[in-house]
Amino acid sequence: RILCFHSFRLSGDNMRKQLFDLANLGASLADLATLDFVDGGHRLGDDALPERLQALFPPPYFEWWNAREGAGGTAIYDHLEASLAKVERHIAEHGPYDGYLGFSQGGCVAHTLSLLSMRDPSFASRVPAPRFAILL
Repeated sequence: RILCFHSFRLSGDNMRKQLFDLANLGASLADLATLDFVDGGHRLGDDALPERLQALFPPPYFEWWNAREGAGGTAIYDHLEASLAKVERHIAEHGPYDGYLGFSQGGCVAHTLSLLSMRDPSFASRVPAPRFAILL
């Protein structure tokens, strides 16, 4: 079983469309594993995408975080904690998963979860490290 993480300002359903309708990666992987898609932790308005993309990728839209510069040039990641908590709940309810598949910002989420699971025993007790990750 593979848990899939979409890119910035899309959704699990839109990632499914990208993998199956716009490419053949979904069909290739579906022959080997079950793909499960999860939405980011922060829902956006229906106008979050430019109009030209809304027809191809309809709402709802989600992001995992939104980065901005804070005081002294530090990076601030709004909504990251809520997104990680949402994924943790999803894994508790629907897991376990053998691996992760993440595209763009979703690839960063998959990498972050993998790293936390390998380095933080407390986190790993709730979110086991995947056996593999595919980061696109």
